[in-house]
Amino acid sequence: MGRIQELFDDAMVYDHDLQYPWKISMVEDFDCIIMDPPWYQDYYELFLLRATEILKHGGLLHTALFPAFAKTHGLQERAAIFNFIQNRGLHLISLLNGILEYEAPMFEKQTLSTTNFDNVPHSWRKGDLATLFQACKYGRDHTLQVETDEWKEFIVGSSKLKVRIPAGTISHYVAPSITPVEKDGPYFRSISRKDPKRAQIGLWTSKQQAFSIKGAYVIVILLDSLLNDETKNDTSQAVKAVEQEFQIAHDLAMEDCEECCEILKLIITREENNGGYYETG
Repeated sequence: MGRIQELFDDAMVYDHDLQYPWKISMVEDFDCIIMDPPWYQDYYELFLLRATEILKHGGLLHTALFPAFAKTHGLQERAAIFNFIQNRGLHLISLLNGILEYEAPMFEKQTLSTTNFDNVPHSWRKGDLATLFQACKYGRDHTLQVETDEWKEFIVGSSKLKVRIPAGTISHYVAPSITPVEKDGPYFRSISRKDPKRAQIGLWTSKQQAFSIKGAYVIVILLDSLLNDETKNDTSQAVKAVEQEFQIAHDLAMEDCEECCEILKLIITREENNGGYYETG
């Protein structure tokens, strides 16, 4: 037991989002990787690609895996993932079914609450655990990408708030607007990745508030000011930050941004309210 503890004491542990490439100086540096990708085939392929770039030959990869019947086409997607695993030089050495327990995320609780599922357990979802052995090494490949747009992330209490920056967008002033995606309130009513309305979402929160937006860069500046400890919730300071960033007149900035600031403050308040995700209005 003492020797095992010594190994852990000497270990270096890194936290990294495998959606993005690792710095090239640390390729093949890791003896073990533990990952939990989003439960979609393309994300699994992306995470596996990144992991095998930085895992040593002979290293171990532990990954969570969605159950075969967790979603429509789950069997087919798992088969495709295992095929990808083999093609990346990995061998499956262990598969433990249903041992990973997940707490339902806030956005899912919110969605279910708007569809009359009032008593859904917080930990109803179970995942499998696959352990893989890196038997062969392949070259570095950056061609696979799931998200083409950039998301700016803000922390609001225990929640996250994200603003989508469309690919190729230039940072210049556009009068901002914020409109709920759903007609009857701020909360998005679907957890399906295939819902066509997802493409409209430019501002999204952990508690499933979803809005279409214009002027993403302006909204990022407003949020940064409204969440800053020194200027928190101060509309005038947020508008001033936009004036300075984009070099525009005060009257124009106030006319364009004041209403958006009030909407953003309401969004922030809902995220900070622990019970807020059961509201529908």
